[in-house]
Amino acid sequence: MLEVDDFIARDQLVSTAWGLRNSMRQKIQVFMLFEAATFVAASLIHSGALIAGYEHQQARIAEGVIAIVLLVGAIAPLKDVAAEAPCSLIHSGI
Repeated sequence: MLEVDDFIARDQLVSTAWGLRNSMRQKIQVFMLFEAATFVAASLIHSGALIAGYEHQQARIAEGVIAIVLLVGAIAPLKDVAAEAPCSLIHSGI
């Protein structure tokens, strides 16, 4: 027969797992934001805005698109938890 302590232990386990999941989610979002920042910097370099002599239009466009996808993948789940799975799939596909 189930005791009250069994339910309390289950709730503690679920809350601990949820906390670890949120922690991992935050780490992934921070990493995605870092990735996006590096692609923005690379895009600026290839546009000639940061360093002259490294202009390359196709690279600038590609890096800009990748940066946008990474930003959307990191920010969209913050706005809507239901968007987390589709955004993760798109992000992983890129």
